Amino acid sequence: MAAKRNKTTASGNARKAEAGSQSAPFIAAVGAPGAESLSLERFLAELTVGEEMAVVLVFHSRKALDDARFTEALSKQGRTLTRAARGALVEPGRIYWASLDTILTIENGRFRIRDAQEPPGKRGTIDRFLISVAQDTGKKAIGILFSGTQGDGALGITAIKEAGGLTLAEEGTELSAGGIVPSHGRGAIADFVLPPEEMAKRVQLHVSHAARYDEAAGISGAPAGIATIAHGDKGPDLHGGTPNTFHRLRPRRVRSVQAKAVDAKLARKAKAIAKRYMPAYVVTDGNFDVTHFSDRMGRFLEPAGGTATLNLLALVHNDLRLGLRTALTRASEERQVVQVDGLRMGQNGKRIDVDIVVEPVRDQPDGAPGFVVVFKDRPGSSEVEAAPRAGGALRDGHVRHLETNLRVARERLQATIEELENTNEALETSKEELQSATGEIAYQAQELGRSNRDLKNLMESTQIATIFLDSDMRVTHYTPTATEIFHLVATDLGRPIGHIKPRIAYDELQDDARRVIRSLGSVTREIEDPATGTCYMARVLPYRSIDSDIGGAVVTFLDVTPLTWAQQALRESEERFRAMAEQAEVGIAMTDREGRAIYVNDRYCEILGLARGQIVGRAIQELTPPDERGRGDALLARALLSGETSIDEISHRRPNGSIVWVRNNVNARRDAAGAVVGCLIVAIDMTERVRAEEALREKEQHTKLLLAELQHRVRSTLAVVRSITRRTAANSNTADDYAMHLEGRIEAFARTQIMATRSAVPLVDLEELVRDELLAHAVRDDQKAHVEGPSVRLRTAVADKLGLAIHELAANAVKYGALAEDGGHIDVTWSTAGMDGDRMLKLEWRETGVHMASAAPRRRGFGTELIERTLPSEIDAQTALEFTPGGVRCVIALPINPRTALLGRVHPSDGPDEDDRPDERRSSP
Repeated sequence: MAAKRNKTTASGNARKAEAGSQSAPFIAAVGAPGAESLSLERFLAELTVGEEMAVVLVFHSRKALDDARFTEALSKQGRTLTRAARGALVEPGRIYWASLDTILTIENGRFRIRDAQEPPGKRGTIDRFLISVAQDTGKKAIGILFSGTQGDGALGITAIKEAGGLTLAEEGTELSAGGIVPSHGRGAIADFVLPPEEMAKRVQLHVSHAARYDEAAGISGAPAGIATIAHGDKGPDLHGGTPNTFHRLRPRRVRSVQAKAVDAKLARKAKAIAKRYMPAYVVTDGNFDVTHFSDRMGRFLEPAGGTATLNLLALVHNDLRLGLRTALTRASEERQVVQVDGLRMGQNGKRIDVDIVVEPVRDQPDGAPGFVVVFKDRPGSSEVEAAPRAGGALRDGHVRHLETNLRVARERLQATIEELENTNEALETSKEELQSATGEIAYQAQELGRSNRDLKNLMESTQIATIFLDSDMRVTHYTPTATEIFHLVATDLGRPIGHIKPRIAYDELQDDARRVIRSLGSVTREIEDPATGTCYMARVLPYRSIDSDIGGAVVTFLDVTPLTWAQQALRESEERFRAMAEQAEVGIAMTDREGRAIYVNDRYCEILGLARGQIVGRAIQELTPPDERGRGDALLARALLSGETSIDEISHRRPNGSIVWVRNNVNARRDAAGAVVGCLIVAIDMTERVRAEEALREKEQHTKLLLAELQHRVRSTLAVVRSITRRTAANSNTADDYAMHLEGRIEAFARTQIMATRSAVPLVDLEELVRDELLAHAVRDDQKAHVEGPSVRLRTAVADKLGLAIHELAANAVKYGALAEDGGHIDVTWSTAGMDGDRMLKLEWRETGVHMASAAPRRRGFGTELIERTLPSEIDAQTALEFTPGGVRCVIALPINPRTALLGRVHPSDGPDEDDRPDERRSSP
């Protein structure tokens, strides 16, 4: 009845999908692995999602998908992903995907979403979605399966194919050497096995020409739906099954589906074999049932009357039946090719000589056998008129009748044999299972008896009062000690606990038990017997059966009276000691014999910068800095072994990074018998005194550093001035020319030094350097010059050389270039390029509106030498100096690193580079 209802529901869904197929959009259900999405991206890049189709992406392993990289790749294609929402209508023109850890299906054109309860890899997310699309959309379903889904999606592709939809699989490495797709691969069921780009084109062609692809996709023999696939003729019905049942039976059903796909594989192999014989052939399975007919096979067939069947022996021409039966039997037994020649077949009053070839084939080495049966006219034979014979028709009819009876008898006998074998196998299996179960039950009974005896002895010997309650608060069992707390007798079993008077004040017992049963937690209380002053630790826990079902509660009572009194005395003693220790202005710590801290006061915690919980329980040696640990170990060892008092000063780094200096006074701690049981440490904070001493030393060191820096800068300045003076003299013709150029260059160098010493950070802003140099030549950027570029800070050594180069370019522009003519203009721009480690600064000086010769000057002056030789050799720059008809163009490119320049504005945290520190090996410009 359940199977019948499921079939009715499936047929109803099919009619419903057929009725809505005219208005509903095509749904392209795409199944992908998740861990690798490049093939999916290639597919989507070629796919045009129009108003007649919606695309839904489902992943076998959603967690393995790199969401950020995947969405970024689709955004570059101009794609936008829409997250499927519960109950939302599937709209055409969109690409949907599901949220993490959810199961997505479609019903009545809307999304249905539930949280995934199964572990990843066993959810069948692709199968479930494709099946729902097949049931809801019918012929407008398009199933697309990519490599790497680990079998997930095979059932869904089969369901879409049966529903009349288009099925595609990604072309991979699954083709065998003969070009045949193995039956266990995803291509065994799909209509087309193509690369991702070709799949996209096939989908678009299918959507635009739906009628033609309906015919191409109408492949018979596939299951009507996933439930029908799983149910079949003899399998279990999964229409109403749970997800766990589905996952448990799915691999077996997949193998069934793959077995049905063998037909197509054998047909492919048959084509290769038939080429060696002739086109007329059939392919059968191991029971001789036909799975494939070739063209022009009809002339050799003459179905017998009666119930329709695909058995070849019942379909073949009567004159060929006996010879064919012999050939099939031999081929099945000997597993080799069998050929029968010269069989005569009557047709339309004529006789034809026919040769039959039977060749066994297998889809896989361990797969079920099949047969290719080839029918061919005997070479050289011709059709001849059959000689009429009296009574021939009567004899043929009698033979056919006998053969029909023989075939029916054989079939019945074979069915009886198979049924008997199955029954015997089932009986043998049942017998073995019964014997195994009997032995296991006997063993379990023995173990149960021993466990019951052990449990009884344990309960009777324990001194912990225990009461077992069921869900209705009735007593089911108790230990003998429980009678000291409750007035219990043997007849109280089964009575509510509320009817039994306790000897202690525990009115909340029933409420605690119910709360434990409801929340599966536990309740602990301290209960006191007011009559005797006895203290009990009452604990209520849930009672769990073997199957972890909650069947009630377990209440235990532990006598903790001595412990309670000892704890009270200990608390009072600790409070007295704590009151004295917390008033002390020094840190106090106590350790055991292993050196672990057992007590510290607040002042000790403040000195170390640690919370009490971070110190107590840890070895004092662990709190000591590694470089001071040897001295600390010696202090503790001396106190523990000899009882001597030791004093030492060590530094300690707090968690916030601050350093504290501590003077530790370590004494032996003794018990009442005088034995050493630990150490007493008194810590005094000496940080203020140490800091004062360090401040004095740092001040003296700073004074020395300032003097060294001053000496370094004076020597560097003199070296640069000396170099400028010497090179200017070498390039000057007259004293006036020498004085003019020397003054300008010295002023340019001085401007750079002023900018470098303006703050404590020896860095020069490039924009300020350029603008100050132009301003020194009476040029404003809004009139004759344009200055633009990102914020770049130059080291002093680089700023000195680059400032002189800009000065030379500006001086040349004033004398010969853009600043000497009314229409001239200067553009000074710079930019940065490259990544960290290979970043470059490119500065360009370009003059326009200048009337000058394009040839470079014959004489190489100071500026040319500076730009073309000095900058490359001293700051590792790449330079280019061009003299064009419009003016001078100079490009200076240098690497950006901590030794040359930094990006951004000047910050006080930017310290000097090695080139800016005092060094006698500094080179001159």
